[in-house]
Amino acid sequence: MRACRLALIVVAALVWGSAASAQNFIYVAYQAIPGTRTGWPDIARLDYNARQRLSEDVQRRILPDVVRALGMQTMALETQIVPGGYMLKTDPSFVTRFPPAEEEAALRFAAALGYVLRQDSMLVFAVDATAGQSRTVRVRFAGECLTPQTAQLFFEQAARTNKGLGGGYTAFGCEMLFINLRDDKNAPYSGLNDTQFAAVLERAAIGFAPPASVIGEFRTRTVLIGSDWPGNNAGKLYIDRLTALPVEAVAPLDLMSYRFGDMLRQAVR
Repeated sequence: MRACRLALIVVAALVWGSAASAQNFIYVAYQAIPGTRTGWPDIARLDYNARQRLSEDVQRRILPDVVRALGMQTMALETQIVPGGYMLKTDPSFVTRFPPAEEEAALRFAAALGYVLRQDSMLVFAVDATAGQSRTVRVRFAGECLTPQTAQLFFEQAARTNKGLGGGYTAFGCEMLFINLRDDKNAPYSGLNDTQFAAVLERAAIGFAPPASVIGEFRTRTVLIGSDWPGNNAGKLYIDRLTALPVEAVAPLDLMSYRFGDMLRQAVR
């Protein structure tokens, strides 16, 4: 996901139910939009529909090859393309669901795709009431399920209420989820403690149309995997997580990344 050092968006389709039903699964969130500092073609000028088509192409042509290279063909994985955003910009995003016992596989998958798709970071997350380090606040809208337009407008409203909410957000089903992500020193990227974080969202919901309300919260266990682009060691933090794999699993990733670059160049022509 692009430069997601504050938070990110994942809007899972209604088939996955409410945020409460997210328990007992592992999720990986990412985009087909490359990192802003990779030197790859900038597709920001493409409209949302064009970026959606690119993402669908990546789902068809890139994701299955990554799954095969990592030997995960027999896992019960499900990937959906959903609206997502960072720094007040909405893009099509992916969320891939892993079985509960496959957290290590999810981390390998995130590292491999982060490298192939030149992402500035990838998020692996799971609902965890016991070990979750990040407070997650649930926001729901009256009379409709979450749409990209509503999500974007509320994102902007939250950021106007406090800039600490301007980094990003995640969502599930018809709910927006704001995760108070923390760095490796356990400091919140938002600059807000958990109580302040929830209070800001309560204020942001006041007067929003369609009517919005904070409906609950839970703890989330998160792993934010970041790359080191730009630089000569581009993608090293991803590759380091794949060193235990055989060469035949890692070697094809470069070819897949080149194919992705060709897809980007075709998209901006």
